[in-house]
Amino acid sequence: MNHYFHQIIRRDELLYSAALMDGILLGYWVLAVGRGEKEIEV
Repeated sequence: MNHYFHQIIRRDELLYSAALMDGILLGYWVLAVGRGEKEIEV
């Protein structure tokens, strides 16, 4: 593969990682709200 495709693959990996972390935080928040917690510790 050429250099251009390596940049695309790396960018996709970074986007996937960021989206995964956002999804984990969202899931934690939904569970905490569902349990009726008043304050959420991060």
